[in-house]
Amino acid sequence: MSTQIPIIEQDRKAKKAGTIGKHILRLDGESKVTGSVAYTDDLPFEGYYAEVIRSNIAHGEIISISTEAAEAIPGVVAVVTGDDLENADWISPYVGPAFRDQPVLAIGKVRYVGEPVAAVIAERPDIASLAATEVVVECDKLRSVTDVNKARKKTAPLLHESGESAAVFEDLATVHRSEEPNVAYTYELDVGDVEKGFEEADIVLEGKYATPMVQHTHLEPFVTIASYNVSNNSFKIITGNQTPHFVRREVARIFDIPSSKVEVEVPQMGGAFGSRTYV
Repeated sequence: MSTQIPIIEQDRKAKKAGTIGKHILRLDGESKVTGSVAYTDDLPFEGYYAEVIRSNIAHGEIISISTEAAEAIPGVVAVVTGDDLENADWISPYVGPAFRDQPVLAIGKVRYVGEPVAAVIAERPDIASLAATEVVVECDKLRSVTDVNKARKKTAPLLHESGESAAVFEDLATVHRSEEPNVAYTYELDVGDVEKGFEEADIVLEGKYATPMVQHTHLEPFVTIASYNVSNNSFKIITGNQTPHFVRREVARIFDIPSSKVEVEVPQMGGAFGSRTYV
């Protein structure tokens, strides 16, 4: 069964009249509803594939990561851990929008369910997936915090001990780390007379509100294609990211190369809603 999608063409007079009050078709509307749009994962690719091994506990100290069995599988190029990044003198393994306190791969301990702990690089995605199941991570569980209010108590386990200011986004460049446990930073907004507003209000509603841990349901998975040019020490990165300038700066910083050596291309992006804001 096939469906013909009508395309409405506007005459020149309508175009000159502007767009207010007019039905304007999205330029990418037809390709999205027909499924012909090419996202990053649809682009042709030749190279190595990475599979990430993630933490299945909320908080714990990493005791050991066994990679020998995974490395022995034919087609596996390498298995990388946080220790490899920390011990390398050519890379900065920490990132973060406000403070650089988030390791690319967990170093020393894990801080949340799903945190990347290791990565398998292989010649094919199926080999990478198979090898990832052979990586054994041993952790000692630590006390976890699952409530915002409990996390702010002095007796709560501290997740991030330190981290230098990232100073990348303007709204976060001037913030200072909070003295409260597990609070990244604080700032105050002082606009108008709040007390007077309450006094003059006809109705005042009070309540406690919370949001659950959710993930945005966008059309496209998180995918990045990166190619490295050995001759001039440069990268070309194709990724669905809302802030390609941030990706460019951070990749250049991480690898200690000029930003002119990093090219970032954003193809059609299948939704984001903020989840693709950072690197």
